[in-house]
Order: sequence, then structure tokens, then C-alpha cells
Amino acid sequence: MDGGKLGGRSNWEGCGGQGEGQMADVTFTFPYLAMNDVMRAVKDSGAGISEQSFDNSCSMTLTIRADRAQQLAARMADIDGVTINNP
Repeated sequence: MDGGKLGGRSNWEGCGGQGEGQMADVTFTFPYLAMNDVMRAVKDSGAGISEQSFDNSCSMTLTIRADRAQQLAARMADIDGVTINNP
């Protein structure tokens, strides 16, 4: 991972109701046991997976429209064991 940034964008760049063309990254870690819940949330959100690492402790960076990033982060944070990596 690159310190909470991917492609020069911070995890929350563009958040806060920006236009539909703006994209934001959401980076988080989670235990392998939470994989099913995390992948279900990813699928439901329509976010794209930019980066992922699966082991006993997993990490993932998702790219999503900026106006939906906080909603996605909140849903991920509700999953037991998920930690959002803020910039």
C-alpha cells in the first residue's frame, strides 16, 4: 500500500457531495473472517477494487463516486473488525 494514497489521491479526496464525475478512494483493513460481509458490501456499492491484499489480515482500496464514499465507508465500518484507514 502507499500510505493511504493511490494514484496521488487521498482516501477522501472529493468527498462531501462533489459532482458525479469526481472519484474518491476508500481504504480499509479487515480480518479474513469478515471477507463475505466485505465482498457483499463491495458488490452492493458498485465500487471498483483498485488494490487488494488477502491474508490473515486483509486490506482493500476501493474507488467510488465521491458523493457515495462516506456512505460506503460507514457501511464498511459497521462490519465487525473493519478499520477505515483515514488519510
